[in-house]
Amino acid sequence: RGLGDVYKRQKKEECEMADIVESLAGNKMLMLKQDIAFLRKRLTECANDEEALKAIRRELMEKETYYNVLADRQRIHF
Repeated sequence: RGLGDVYKRQKKEECEMADIVESLAGNKMLMLKQDIAFLRKRLTECANDEEALKAIRRELMEKETYYNVLADRQRIHF
């Protein structure tokens, strides 16, 4: 085998790994979107409980930030 064969095999493995990581990121983004929608719904339901609102807002901000990081990473790589 020549050096070219090793390079081609390495590139193929990198692409396969990128596909797996991309798939996992896509699944995580879908889960985050569902969580965000649920938390927004909960915000309207807990209008009277200030402590619950604070906790929901905090969690909502964390999930939105994580979602945006994954979305930015996808945009950069593709």
